[in-house]
Amino acid sequence: MIGGATEGTLSRADGSQLAVAMTAAPLVDSSGEPVGRVVVLRDVSREHEAERMKSEFLANVSHELRTPITPIKGYAEMMSRKKFPRAKEESFLAGILQSTERLERVVEILVDFAAMEAGRLKPRVEPVPVKDLVARLTDKWRQRDGEHRFVRKIGPDVPAIMGDPKLLGRSLDELVDNAVKFSPDGGQIEISAEPYANGSRSARNSRVRITVRDHGIGIEPEQMPDLFQDFRQGDGSETRSFGGLGLGLAYVKRIASVHGGDVIVESQPGKGSSFSLVLPAATAGRITEVTKRARKSR
Repeated sequence: MIGGATEGTLSRADGSQLAVAMTAAPLVDSSGEPVGRVVVLRDVSREHEAERMKSEFLANVSHELRTPITPIKGYAEMMSRKKFPRAKEESFLAGILQSTERLERVVEILVDFAAMEAGRLKPRVEPVPVKDLVARLTDKWRQRDGEHRFVRKIGPDVPAIMGDPKLLGRSLDELVDNAVKFSPDGGQIEISAEPYANGSRSARNSRVRITVRDHGIGIEPEQMPDLFQDFRQGDGSETRSFGGLGLGLAYVKRIASVHGGDVIVESQPGKGSSFSLVLPAATAGRITEVTKRARKSR
């Protein structure tokens, strides 16, 4: 029941079903005598879809939080009960560290997303060297994942970008995590950076494009419009097969917008996808502007 209305379904001419909420009220004449009834039908398909997506999201959150906790608890319990060879203990500790990093990433995304929803997220904007940002990201994933090949490609003339290093790092981390999920074992994932002109020579050094490219399953054209919606990750079956909160791409899109940037997606089903963060470059004018704002806020 929605807002006191009775819910039901109607059949369309093509045989499909439409969820509706029905409210009814008596219709009376000038003397107060009932002469009929007014019935209002309202399409509640979107409300039902929103409820379904939120329920799926909560289930995903529960799964994503429990998944890293299980090995942390398991390894810790084994090490507390028995003495293992040093090599084995180091393996257990590596597993605990990896699971802790995954748990930390999930919590950070949820905290940032809640702050954005409440309008409380305030990025700490500063010049960020793209070469260092991409190098740290690539090195981290090479250590974290031994089943894929990570390649970085950075041009010699890529300027620094303006942004919050932590938020941008998390956004790129989400893009790489997404590429890993949808790539076969042994697949190559490329992380590249280049000046972004978008057809204008004068704009060549005003923006930077950082791209994460995979050679995985790709994205079907009909899934493109929903990619950046909250709680979405492909279709329901893929969400269950590949895991995730269903917030990763929505998070990346919002972080890009907060920085005055954008996300570009290119994909071919069966051949792979590329996701690019396009962000403002750290020009002299922007650095001066950010410095002035920082001084005023002290």
